[in-house]
Amino acid sequence: MGSAEGKGFEFAHVTTMIPVGDYAAGYRNVEKFLGLCQQCPKFGKSWTCPPCEFDVKAFVDKFKYAHILGSKMTFDEATLAETTTPEA
Repeated sequence: MGSAEGKGFEFAHVTTMIPVGDYAAGYRNVEKFLGLCQQCPKFGKSWTCPPCEFDVKAFVDKFKYAHILGSKMTFDEATLAETTTPEA
């Protein structure tokens, strides 16, 4: 993997494993995310997008653990000062 040194940001990567029941109770909100997916023009047009041809909940619930992979990008102050976004 490359280095971000001197580029104005740094990466932190985190991995963890939690029981699927804990994942479902604390993080899975099918109605909310399906509603967001339905707003996308790719909804139903890509194999990676819902609606799925199988029961996703039943499929996921067959597993004992969920492996969570996350990455966080943190910008230094100089980079943030140079960045203008519509949200700013």
